[in-house]
Amino acid sequence: MNEKLEKKAYYEKKLNELIGILEATEKKDDFMRCSLNNLKNAVVKDQEMKRNIKLLQEKLKKYEGVRQRKQGKWTAEVRVLGTKDRIWIGTFNTIEEASLAYDKTVNEMKGAYTMTNILKPPPRYPSPTEINYMNPPSSSIDNARI
Repeated sequence: MNEKLEKKAYYEKKLNELIGILEATEKKDDFMRCSLNNLKNAVVKDQEMKRNIKLLQEKLKKYEGVRQRKQGKWTAEVRVLGTKDRIWIGTFNTIEEASLAYDKTVNEMKGAYTMTNILKPPPRYPSPTEINYMNPPSSSIDNARI
């Protein structure tokens, strides 16, 4: 653990030296300016890094069948089993809208008991063959004493 901190301190020191050299250089052409900006942006505090990672993870909640485009819109699509084909559902403004559309489409295609992102499957009631008519469950009325 201590070795990691020493390495980190060493690299930060070297990075700051490099930034100082680039700032001191009289000839600041476009290449030097870009390099300097890149180096300054590379120095990120640990707290900032942790906060940024947490925000990114919250933003990119993983919903099945939903992904974000570069433009920021969310798309929903269903993958066909056994192939690389996809069934296009649509483009949406929020991840929740896209996930709900995916859930509805999957329910229509595969049935109500399919695993979904947001929608819950309907409650499962026992079939008539599972009910024991010979020994029905006792009710509170049967147990009441008059």
